[in-house]
This record gives sequence, structure tokens and C-alpha cells, in this order.
Amino acid sequence: MMPKDAPKQAAPAVQDWIEKFNKAKGWKPLEPPTSGEDLMLTPYNRFEEALTRSTSDAMEANNALRQAQRRVDALRTSLGDMPEGAQKERAEEELEQAEEAHAQALVAYRKARELEVKQGTRLRQITEVEEDLDQDLAQAVQRVSDLQDALAAQNVNPYDAVAAEKRDTDFLIVQQMRDGVAKDIEKARSEVFTMIKVEGSTRTERKYATICTEEYMILHAMLDEAMLIYLTGDPQAAMKAIVATREQMFLYRSARTGAIIIEQQEAAFDPRLSGPLGAIDGQISWLRFEGLTAAADELEAESIRLRRAIIETQNNAPETVYATHLQEVEAHQKAVQDKVKDAKVCVDLTEDIHRCGKTLRAMEAPAKADALEVDLRGLDNDPYLAVRGQMLQGILRQGEAEIGLLRRAQAAAENVDLSALRDQLQTLQARYDAAVKKKNKSIPKEALAEIEMKLSAAQQLIESESVDALRLAKEYLDAVGAYEGSVTQNAKVFDDIIAKLKLVNKKLARLQSKYGAYEATRTVSLKSRVEKFEGSYKSKDPVEAARALEVMWDEAGVLKADVRRCKATYDACAKAAKAVQGQIDALSKLMAKNPIHGVEISGYFGAFVSDLAEARRIADERDEVSLERAGDMLVQLQIKLDEAVGLAAKFNKSKSSDAMSGDEKGAWIKLREDTVRGQQKEEAREAQQKLFETEYTAVKALFTKLVKAFTLSNMDASDVEIALHEIAGLKAQTKASGDYEEPLKRLAELKQDASRHTATVADMASFKKLDVEKATADCASKLRAFTRAVMGLEGEIAKVGDVADLLSSDGSTGISSAEVKSYLQTVAGFVRDTDLAALETNGKLMQQALDGGNNPRPPREAALSALRSLTGALQGNAPLAHYRKQPFTGGNPELEAAMAALPRLEIKLLTAVPK
Repeated sequence: MMPKDAPKQAAPAVQDWIEKFNKAKGWKPLEPPTSGEDLMLTPYNRFEEALTRSTSDAMEANNALRQAQRRVDALRTSLGDMPEGAQKERAEEELEQAEEAHAQALVAYRKARELEVKQGTRLRQITEVEEDLDQDLAQAVQRVSDLQDALAAQNVNPYDAVAAEKRDTDFLIVQQMRDGVAKDIEKARSEVFTMIKVEGSTRTERKYATICTEEYMILHAMLDEAMLIYLTGDPQAAMKAIVATREQMFLYRSARTGAIIIEQQEAAFDPRLSGPLGAIDGQISWLRFEGLTAAADELEAESIRLRRAIIETQNNAPETVYATHLQEVEAHQKAVQDKVKDAKVCVDLTEDIHRCGKTLRAMEAPAKADALEVDLRGLDNDPYLAVRGQMLQGILRQGEAEIGLLRRAQAAAENVDLSALRDQLQTLQARYDAAVKKKNKSIPKEALAEIEMKLSAAQQLIESESVDALRLAKEYLDAVGAYEGSVTQNAKVFDDIIAKLKLVNKKLARLQSKYGAYEATRTVSLKSRVEKFEGSYKSKDPVEAARALEVMWDEAGVLKADVRRCKATYDACAKAAKAVQGQIDALSKLMAKNPIHGVEISGYFGAFVSDLAEARRIADERDEVSLERAGDMLVQLQIKLDEAVGLAAKFNKSKSSDAMSGDEKGAWIKLREDTVRGQQKEEAREAQQKLFETEYTAVKALFTKLVKAFTLSNMDASDVEIALHEIAGLKAQTKASGDYEEPLKRLAELKQDASRHTATVADMASFKKLDVEKATADCASKLRAFTRAVMGLEGEIAKVGDVADLLSSDGSTGISSAEVKSYLQTVAGFVRDTDLAALETNGKLMQQALDGGNNPRPPREAALSALRSLTGALQGNAPLAHYRKQPFTGGNPELEAAMAALPRLEIKLLTAVPK
């Protein structure tokens, strides 16, 4: 450990010689700086206390886990023979709660064990570095003394040993390297780090030098040694010595601060454990080679965890490592062997499926072979290989069945016996009729309907004279025979399916009611498959249906374990997030006491707040990967906030940063800058919130008024009603996210829409007051305004640039003025003058007939004919669609007005004649 006696010093003669050389060459010697800090000697005791505490926590967590497991085992045993009823339902609910408690205990144990390993590694690291510092210092001083003696014995100027042509360049390089490392050592020596010890409500802060005095003196001697090595005429060795000094400084620094973990080699622990783990690595590599990466990743993660635990025990209590971890290693080995066994089944089945595909292609059935490959690729690469094996068996049976049908069809192709087909149909029909007459309730009516449908299809095919149809009939009848036989012999299986289906639905209902937010996609997907199965299993082979249901039952069990684990992890994240929020609240109170650069601080709203929100968002995805990521983020936030709260408390205590170390001052400056940015962001957010409330109220009032106006005008109000719902949604969105920028932009867009809707209502109101003659004239006027706008577009284009400089739609050829004019004439020509004249003339005649009491229908029909001709011309043509996209006028208001006027006039004409 840290030396208690004063370390040995270099001989005065050596020190004098070094100082003279430094002075002659312009090298400033290193001097240990003085510090006003009341520094503790070493953090070893703090690391030891942390390990003791984490070990105790891990033991408690392990005991809790074992108790939870015993509780689950006992409940499962008691539930096994319990009859159906209320008592069993209560027992099942109790088991559900026990299994959830077990999942939470498992998460807690793993976290406690990880912390124990981390603390043990930190203690080992500082032990290895600091236990022989006095000896290391004596050796460094001795090396310097030996070099000095060797140089002095030469009785010449040591500098003469350096080649003359290299003195300037080599000397400059070595000098720069040495000065750079010297500065780093000086900086490290001035750094102070803080460790906080919490006992109950008492919080004790202890400070430590990043590099202690003995370590500093060793580094000082190592640089002197490098300088002397240079004078022996070996600049490369001197450079290596300087680099080694820098690396030693990093080692000292990381050992005391715990910043870097130094891993121990695996070969150091008991071969009775490392041997099985090595064999497991080979099996995992085989799984990965076979493409079963999810299973390999799961097993590899457990292997890594075991190795870390074994290494830690080896470091702390090597005599107990075998007894402590043997059971865990054996359990892991058994799990790997089981997984490999399932994997071999999967690999064999996959090869068989590929062979089926090749056979189908050889039998000229590529579509069926492709279908097999699609089903195979569609399987998820999940770690549950037993479930995968069952699904692969289903695909293989499907392929073998297809091959069987093809072989029977090919055999029948050689000779189709029509008489034998009729006899087979008659036999199967008799069996079907007998089954119907017996009214065997164990055979579902859907199964009988399936048989009837296939017999009917076979009957129609037999009546055909086509050889292909007869072959197909043979296939149908063979399939019906096999199906009818299975249904008759295994009718009781349908009862088993009904009972099992009830259990599956019950399990899924519990999952959705209790864990609906976790792995929601998987749950919904499985439920959808179960519902589809429930609607079709009665028309399927009962044996095949039972196998398919068994696969879904297994999947439901796996899903249940996964969602329970996700919930336990989510609860842990929620607890951690609450703790982080408490730290942020504490930081807010501390930072609010001090204006920064003239900015009044009302609280802390900086990066930690957004980081916490992001961690919560990720956790809310509630799948295993997201929850693990969120948990890591929350742990890092807690560490950073501990430091930030400590800095703020230290500043508030003295209203100065003088008591802070160099690193602390840098961190404090960054925290203040972050606080100012957060305050400015919060003030901007509050301003946006006020603006949003004002705009929200105004836009909501506009659309509420529009709904009433549309209703009074007998207009379709669906668009404005949808907008009103969207406005309410924007309110809810801002409440949830606290962000107002995008909602404000959307409110501005809705405000423009409201203006357009208001204009439409006003236009409709004025239009209703017109008589038929004026209404037709108004519509014709809008259509003529559109044609004028089209023909005026050439002038708008000229304002932008020369038409000859424009490119055609293919981006390669130019467009001439004549081509532009021709295109615009085409668009304008859709509004024919003859139609406009007919519209206006017949509108006038219709109004005269209405006023004079004559029959208005003939002129109305003529006006409608002209109107519909104009409407058809302006709908669905490519040139007009292209015109709508023209960028030269910023819109096409004349076209929009004309298109809106046409249907309004049609309604006017149709409703103007009294009944």
C-alpha cells in the first residue's frame, strides 16, 4: 500500500549534476507544487468500503432471488393438480405475481453483481499500482544515479556522445517531448478529485490528489533518466523512456480516479472453470457460423458475465473461486448444450427443407420451391431454437406433402382410370353422408363443409373430358381421403384444441391487460395469428392444427417471460429516472441562487433535463434493447449530476470558485454556460407557450365559427371539423412534449386555411342571392378570367428570364417562345367560347321562363349540357395538370375560382325549378 516512511532521495551530487545540466540546456526542472488543499493520502479505503458495500448488496440480492425462485417453484407445484375453479384462478394470479417478483429480483441481482465486479476491479487496480511505490521510487533513483556515475566516469563532456549532425534535430525533438510530458505531469499533480461518502443522512466529502507525492517523484526521476539516456548517445531510447513516463502517469492517474478498468487475463483463473468456458466459446462460434446469431449473442453475453465474476472472485478470494462458480459454469454449460442440441435439429431440418426445394424444382414446380424458401427466410432469427425447430418441422412437412402430391399426380398422369375415380368418389361420398347422418358432434361442421366442398369440386372435374382435370380430380380425392380419415380418427383432438386454445387466449389476455405496453408488436402479432387459427382450425387436419397451436403456446410462454423481464427493467428505469429528477431539482435550487453574466437564473433547464427526457422516451419503447440503453443513460446522468450538484454546493458555500481544483473549475464553467443556455431556452419556450395559447384560442374560434357557417349554408363541413380536431390535438401534443415551435407553424397554416374557408362561405352566400341568369354570367366570367390568366402567363415567364433559356421537362432541350405560346393556347382552348355562349344564353332563357311562369326545363337542360362540357374539359387532362404546377405566379387563383364555380352553378340549376 502507500508507503508510510519518507521515500529515498537521490544523492546530492546527482541532483546537483542534473540541475546544472538543466540550467545549461534551458530545461526547467520539475518541482512538486504546494497545495492549500487538505488532501487525504489515498482513496484505497474508500474503494475498499465501496467493494464491501457492493458485495453485501449483491449477497442480499442473491438471497432475494433465491427466495423468489423457491416461491415460484412452490406455487407451480401446488397448481399442478389443482382442479379448475375460483381457487385455481386465485392461485394462478398469485403465481403471476410471484413470477413478476422473481423477474424484478433477477434484474436487481444482475445490477448489484455488475457493481460488485466494478468496485472490486477498482480496488485491485489501485492495489497493484500503489502497493510498492517506495520500492519503485528507490529503483528509479538508483537508475538515475547509475547513469550519472557512468557518464561521470567517462571524464568527458557527456554531450559529445551525441553525433554532431544530429544534435540540433534530435535535441529539439527530445526537448519538445520532455517538456510536453513535464507539463502534463505538472497539470496532473495540481488536479484534485472528490469522493463522497454517505452514511444515513450524513454526507462526507473527501479530496485526493490525482497523483500523490511518491508517484510524482517517480515520474520526475523517470524524466531525468530519459535525459541521461539521451546523453549516452541513444536518442531513440530516450524518446521511448519519455513515452513510458507519460504512460506511467496515465496509469497512476486512472488507478486513483477509477477512470480506466485494467482487465485481467483469463488464464489466471482455475482451469477447471476456464476449460469448460473455452469449450463453450467453440460451441458459440459454431452457432454463429450456422447463422444462429441471436442464440449465440445471448449465450456469449452470459459467458462474459461469468468470466467477469470469476476473475473478480479470483482477485479477492482465489481459494474459493472453484466452489463459488462451479454451479454457475455447469448450469451455463448445460444451457449451451441444450441450445446446441436444438440448433443441430434446426440445421438438419433446414438442410432437409433445402433438399425438398431442389426436388420440387426438379419436378418442375419452382413456384412451390420458392414458397418454401420464402417461409424459411421469414423465420425470425430469435434465440429460442426449440420454437424455431417446431416451425421448421411445419415447413418441412409442407414441402414433403407437396412432393407427395406431385409424385401421385405424375404417377396418375401415366394412366387415369375414370372408372376407379368414380368409385373412389362414390366411396368418399358415402362416408361423408354417413358422417352427416350420424351427426357426430365431435367432428366440427366446418370439417364436414370442407369435405363437401372438395367432393363437389372433384365431381365437377370428373365430368370434364380434360385429362388434366381428371388428374387434378385424382389429387382432390386422395387429399379428401387422407383428410377424412384424419378427421374421423382424430376427432377427439378437436376437443383438445378447444381446451388448449382457451388457455392460449387466457394467457394472451393476461399479457395484454397486465403487460400490454411491453413488446406490444410481438403480442399483437401473436394474437392475430391465434385469431386467424381460431377461425380456420376446424377445417384443417386436426393433428396439423394441434401442432400449429402447440407452437403458438410455446411462443406465448416465451413472450410472457420476456415482457415480465421488460417490466422489471422498466420499473428500475422509472425509479432511476425519479432519482435523476430529484438531482435536477436539487441542482435547480442551487443554481437559482446566483445570477450568471447578468442573466437571472430561475432554475436549471440545461442539457441534463433534455437528456433525462430522452432516456425516458427510449425507455417508453419498452423492449429489451431500448430499456438497456435507457438504463445506461440514467446511470451516466446520475454520475454527472452528482458532480454538478457537488460543484454548485461548493460554489454556494464560499460564493467563489477559488476552492476548486483545475478540473473542477473547468467543469464549473461548463455547467454555468449550460445553465445560461438552458435559462434562455426556457424563457424562449415560455414566450412561445404564451404565443401558442393566444394563437390556439384565435384559430379554434375561427374554425368553430366556420363549422356553424358551413352548416347554415348546407355545405360539407367535414374539412373544417377535421381541422378543429387537429387543433385540439396540437394542444395535447404541446402539453406532452413542452415543444411549441412546430405546433405554432401548423397553427399559422391552419389560420391561412381558415381565411380560405371564410372566403368560400362568403362567396357561397353571395352566390345564393343571385338569380339563374346572373349566376351563369358569374360562372362564365370566372372561366374567362382563367383563360386570360393562362394567356398572360407568357408575360409572367418573361419577367423571370428569356424563354429560350428554359429547359424542357427532360432537362436537356430548350423551349422556344412558339412552343410556350402553343402550350398556353392548348390550355386556354379547353374553355370553349361556344360552351360559354350556350351557358349564358340558356341561363338567361331559364330565368325568363321562371319569371314568366313558363317551362324552364328545356333551357335548363341546355345550360347543364354546356356546363358539364366545360366541367369535363377542365378535369383529368395532362396539360392542365402540368399548368397547375407552374412556378411563375405563386398559385392559380383564377383556376381555383373557376373550378369552384362549376359545381355551385350545377346545384343552382338543378334546384332552381320548384317541385
